[in-house]
Amino acid sequence: MILRRRILFSHLRHRHLQGIGTGIANVTVMSLVAHWFAPSYRGRAGGVMIIGSGLGIVASGLLVPWLNANWVATGWRIGWAVFGITVLIAAALAALFIRNRPREMGLDFYGGNSGGGTGRQATATAATTSNTRVIVQIGALYFMFGCSYVIYATFIVTTLVEQYAFTEARAGLLWMAVGILSIFSGVLFGGVSDRFGRRAGLISVFVTQTVAYVLVASESGQVSLLLSMLLFGISAFSIPAIMAATVSDILPPVEAGKVFGYVTFFFAIGQITGPAVAGYLAEISQSFTSSYWLAAILTGCAIGLAGLLRPPTAD
Repeated sequence: MILRRRILFSHLRHRHLQGIGTGIANVTVMSLVAHWFAPSYRGRAGGVMIIGSGLGIVASGLLVPWLNANWVATGWRIGWAVFGITVLIAAALAALFIRNRPREMGLDFYGGNSGGGTGRQATATAATTSNTRVIVQIGALYFMFGCSYVIYATFIVTTLVEQYAFTEARAGLLWMAVGILSIFSGVLFGGVSDRFGRRAGLISVFVTQTVAYVLVASESGQVSLLLSMLLFGISAFSIPAIMAATVSDILPPVEAGKVFGYVTFFFAIGQITGPAVAGYLAEISQSFTSSYWLAAILTGCAIGLAGLLRPPTAD
């Protein structure tokens, strides 16, 4: 018993360290948007970065089951070893090729010269740093996204199997299809935010996801369910890209990383809170329907809050 507890605590400690490392990597890489891209390109740039997350999910979804099927006893060890080596390779590539600012490589700010937009940002900075309301709004929106999307991602496969009698294999394939669609979500809605403004981009994502949650909560049949998964897939990871662009718009690059880390903390709390509350509701109601309605209510509130958002340099 004592040995099992030690193993459990060791596992939790390692997962905690993994989570910290993942969060640090995400915040720092997304903060590069502010240093390298003009405001009119930041949504799409963040979306391109998010492509890596989608590809990683699809790749791990193929790799891990294959390893476990072929190396039953040690498949999980091989999997973690592959992930560790991949991260080390990524770190080496980052050290070799990534620089904090374009001028370190003799390049210009993409979408303008190296000083492009600095006057506009300087004007916005005084207003933003003296009034934290906008940052709190962004954090609240990120919290709602974290709560709602993770509810769907956590329970949808179980819903397919238990409520719609899908086989586990078919449910897994459908979820992989959602993962493939999500690869393009950041670029799609990041482009919307570049073209029509960050507020419009956020609203369009939250409207799309609200419809997705309502469709699955309504229990209207398999067509509605598949349409729900389609809508969720094309919008799944677009919010982080728009959030990074929004923070970069309203703050100078030297401050954008710090504030993006702050709002990402809201997102993390949402990811913890969402499944806990949704799971409790599902246990009481004996159905996941209430969980999806909760997600729809959250994104519905996010639509209203996004409509009130007035970043100094957005739109």
